[in-house]
Amino acid sequence: LLAAMDEGLSSASSSALANIGSYAVPGLIDLLGNGKTIGVRQDAARAFGVIGQWAEAAIPALLETMREEEMSSASSAALAHIGHQAIPGLIACLRDADEPRTRIQAMEALAGIYRIASSSHVEEIISVVSSMMSEEGLKAYAGKDIFSKTLVSMGPDGISAMERLSEENE
Repeated sequence: LLAAMDEGLSSASSSALANIGSYAVPGLIDLLGNGKTIGVRQDAARAFGVIGQWAEAAIPALLETMREEEMSSASSAALAHIGHQAIPGLIACLRDADEPRTRIQAMEALAGIYRIASSSHVEEIISVVSSMMSEEGLKAYAGKDIFSKTLVSMGPDGISAMERLSEENE
């Protein structure tokens, strides 16, 4: 299946691999980094999204490919579907990534994680996102909606932070 996926039979192959689950993860990690085309690499990322939490071993590779323009959206979506296990790496991207697109994709992934408000990382995420809001270049690049979306996904604490920040910026 992996060979078929790398030869361009990707949609059927990635679906089959996703159904195999965690057993497919090592081969998909290889395709994510070394697939012959961008489409194959994006399909590998999407397969991790279908596998979800059982694709935890793919988090470092997905965080790396999220930095590539052609891969950022698919990798970000996969990280969101993997869920809570991806949070520490996504926070590190918020703090450390040089490219604004990568930081925005990390926020998108965080906002897409189901029940993130129950995470022990909520306060840290709120703090990092709040400080990012003061970066004029980043705010101009992304618009303020992504900041609001991310903070609202943090539940009551995020909503309070968003309201406080809105008042401070008036």
